[in-house]
Parts: sequence; structure tokens; C-alpha cells
Amino acid sequence: MYMQKHVKRYILGLLSVVFLCILSYSSLLTLPVSCKDENRILNIPRHSTADSVAKVLDEKGCINTFMFKLAIYTTFNQSRIKPGLYNIDDSSTLGELIKLITSSSMNTKKITIIEGWNIYDIADNLSRQLNINKDKFINLCLDQEYIQSLNIPFNIQSLEGFLFPDTYTFLSNYTENDIIETFIQHFMNIYDSHIKTKLSSSHLEFIDVLILSSI
Repeated sequence: MYMQKHVKRYILGLLSVVFLCILSYSSLLTLPVSCKDENRILNIPRHSTADSVAKVLDEKGCINTFMFKLAIYTTFNQSRIKPGLYNIDDSSTLGELIKLITSSSMNTKKITIIEGWNIYDIADNLSRQLNINKDKFINLCLDQEYIQSLNIPFNIQSLEGFLFPDTYTFLSNYTENDIIETFIQHFMNIYDSHIKTKLSSSHLEFIDVLILSSI
């Protein structure tokens, strides 16, 4: 009799633990995702880990690092993160966000910018492939007030030379501003990683190098 009571108590305790785990798991996946950063586009490069994605989401003020990592590991999705561009506004909960980034991003398009193209060539190519307003794109590249808003640490009159030739992945609903800001962010990453340190030992200014390379 004592043994039966002990077994029943054990089973009830185990069921209670399982129930609490299920309840906690469900609550975790329904946590709201609401980013403080105005840029709602999440860029996940290749070979990104759960840690690196969690850090970006935390910096954007979308979700706590620990909660994201807990959710993605408990759902066994940590190795299923797909590279690409994701609109975080498409996800209102942590569960929806995890589902979004572990599924292939379907609303993207790869665009290759050829070396030697000027802003007019780039605008023409983008207008054909992404259906953007070509004139608006060109005007933004020449607009002094807009250029200053990009916080480029150089005194420049246009974005000529700053739209780095490479293959980019853009969301199909990107605006002209979104595309330009992606170009500039990529350019500054290249500058900080490969150019800045080399210039420190040279007598040339960066703008001089840019002009020489474009001749």
C-alpha cells in the first residue's frame, strides 16, 4: 500500500513537472517581439550562429538575448538558421520570429553591381530588376542633406564611388533609401576592415584614393 502511494505521488509529481514545462514553453514562444530600432530588417549572414543572431536582436531592442537563445535551443532550431534578409515586422511573437529565420527568405532578389558602373548605370539596373524609381535613386545619391544623414565620415558631394561593386541580396519591397543604406553599410564595413588601416601608413587621403581608383 505504501509503495502504491509512493508511485502515485511520483507519477503526479512527474506530470506536474511536464505540465509546467509545456506551459513555460508555450509562454516563451508567445513572448512579444517589438524592436526599438527603426530599421526592422534583420540581415543574417552565412554561417551565423544562434549567439550572433541573438546579439543583433538584442542590439535592435527586439528580444532579450537569453530568451531568444532559450527558445531557439528548446525548439532544436539552432542549426536551422537560414542566411538572408528578414522583415521583423512580419513576426509579432518569438515563436513566429524563429519560424521566420529558420525558413528560406522567399521575398528577396540577388542583384550584382558591376565594377566600373556609375550611379546612373546602377539606377538603371535596379529599376529593371527591383522596379524602383530610377530618378529618385539618382536624386538621393546627389542630395547633400540626405548624404549627410548617412553619417559618412567624409566630405563628399555625391555617392559616386560609394556604391560598392558586389552581389547584394535585397528584399523585393526595398525602397530607394533602403537600397542606398545597404550599399553604404557594406562600403563602410569594407573600409573599416580593409582600407582604414592601410591608409594610416600612407600620405594619401581616402578621397584621393577613391578618385584615383575611378579614373
